[in-house]
Amino acid sequence: MSRAKLYFPFFMLVYSMCSCGAPKGAVTNSTTEVEKELFQRWKLDYGMANGQRIDGLPESPNNDYLFEEDGTYLLFNADGTFMTGTWEYDREDKIIVTKRDDGVVNGRVKILGIDSLVLMPPKNNPEEDLGLEFYYVSIK
Repeated sequence: MSRAKLYFPFFMLVYSMCSCGAPKGAVTNSTTEVEKELFQRWKLDYGMANGQRIDGLPESPNNDYLFEEDGTYLLFNADGTFMTGTWEYDREDKIIVTKRDDGVVNGRVKILGIDSLVLMPPKNNPEEDLGLEFYYVSIK
């Protein structure tokens, strides 16, 4: 069994529990600065850890995201329930920052395409950077 598969539960735990300070730069949840492609439902396709593909990720609807134009998002669980949070656009870094309802940053959307996006956990400690990236595809 590959190391990536063995460590996946750890990566998901770290990803879901990470916290860091507020992002630098001007932030907004204005939809005028965010591509309209964001506002749809996204399912997890695969992950990468230090350049190695992570397979065997939870199936949809678990870890699906639904971004809303009002600056909120839903993160779905396997049983159909969901967690809520907010998103902001960081103009300086040109990324979308996601926050849990308690205000803790829990992710960054680094790349947004017409039918794909890449979500990264926050960087709390550069020395512990595992190079995690989660690749999502749109659900049409």
